[in-house]
Amino acid sequence: MNKIKGQLIIIFAISSLVAFSQSQKKSPATATVPSGMTKDSLYAHYRGIYEQASNYSDFIVAREALYNMLALRPERTGLKDTLTYLYYNSGNHVQVILLGREILQAKPDKADILELVAVSQQNLGLLKDALESFEKLFSITKDVYHQYNIASLQYMLKRYGECSENLNSIIASTDTTGEVTISDNNGTSQKVPLKAAAFNMRGVIALEINQSDVAKQNFQKALELFPDFALAKSNLDKINAQDKKTTPEKKN
Repeated sequence: MNKIKGQLIIIFAISSLVAFSQSQKKSPATATVPSGMTKDSLYAHYRGIYEQASNYSDFIVAREALYNMLALRPERTGLKDTLTYLYYNSGNHVQVILLGREILQAKPDKADILELVAVSQQNLGLLKDALESFEKLFSITKDVYHQYNIASLQYMLKRYGECSENLNSIIASTDTTGEVTISDNNGTSQKVPLKAAAFNMRGVIALEINQSDVAKQNFQKALELFPDFALAKSNLDKINAQDKKTTPEKKN
């Protein structure tokens, strides 16, 4: 049932993307300026509404104000960036992708928008699209955190060889400051050093291909780097418990 539900969500997301894309091909919206007001004064009016709505985290009103501002001043492309962030913060991932694509057509190396698009694609289950976006993002930023996202997506897509290459690169990196948030088997989130997370994922891959000894070594290395790493400890405990079951007890 969960698998079917997940497929339906992906189908809905893709359908929404297509429908929304087609609607964007229409003529851009234009604002009617009431008599007695100038375009500048009306723009300032909507900007005031946007700022006040943002102060109270009323993202719906803030978005409406931004759309009016865009209709008045379509040349101010930075408004689309702000709108994309508002959609992202509200969890409207379809809109993030569509607006992001439009922004990236004009500015393909805009890393912050590309990251929002990549995360939104991942949240919608569009893993191949998310992988492509994160790969492009990493080519711009060279940030090992983005490389870890690439490895995670490759793991989910069962592209273990490519995943292992990226994990090895993260482990060999001189960057020791990076962290990633990981959930353990109980659903508890924990911030973990990237290198420790990379060792843990490398261990999980080893388990997938029935190399329990290699997996054990990687979980141990993850714990050496971060002794409080709950997921790595849980993974290591499972291997040790399995070893006890398969190893016959010695008789005196």
